[in-house]
Amino acid sequence: MESDYKIVGYIILTFVFSFEYLGRIAFLDELYVTETARGKGIGSKALEFVKAESHKLSLKLIYLEVEPHNTKAQNLYLAHGFEMHNRKLMRLKTK
Repeated sequence: MESDYKIVGYIILTFVFSFEYLGRIAFLDELYVTETARGKGIGSKALEFVKAESHKLSLKLIYLEVEPHNTKAQNLYLAHGFEMHNRKLMRLKTK
């Protein structure tokens, strides 16, 4: 992401086919905005871009994870239509 000709953040989406949702879904793995650029609507614009592109990519769903203490990020995501999910995210480290 750019603002005033400076890089101020980035987004990383990963994709997978889901049998549950009968199509391609995405995981919003990273949405990062530099501290100096936060609070200026850049995260909102980034999410609007992702939502617009999700239609072009025929995505059925976008998942993301957010730390429980990061209420600013949670509020941003909720304001853009994301919902709290009842499932628990689990992991297995292989190395």
